[in-house]
Amino acid sequence: MVVVKTLVVEMTKYYVEERLAQRLRESDHEILYDIGNEVLTDEGYPDWVKLKDVDYAIDLTTRYSFEDWAELAKAIFHIDNIKQFVKEEMYEMFVDFIDLFDVKIRILTDKEEIESEA
Repeated sequence: MVVVKTLVVEMTKYYVEERLAQRLRESDHEILYDIGNEVLTDEGYPDWVKLKDVDYAIDLTTRYSFEDWAELAKAIFHIDNIKQFVKEEMYEMFVDFIDLFDVKIRILTDKEEIESEA
């Protein structure tokens, strides 16, 4: 039986924001395009510029505590091996529930660089 406290400790130890950001990129998650296109517009990039045209960084902040996440994980997943869960399934859960994160995108490509390519 999975003990929530143990799961919390392991989730805290293994969680890496960059790994979750990479999962979002790899899955081509729609939230990136929704937020990214909004940021591009807000920052005055030309209308034809899309997120795929620029370099960007993803900043993620969870609105849940790791205890909340552990409770959710225990309710949703059949966890036999905590280490295996925190290395793989934990990130799948985070992607599935990405709306429980504050997702921010920072555009790294300079506007002038894009405009000079046009």
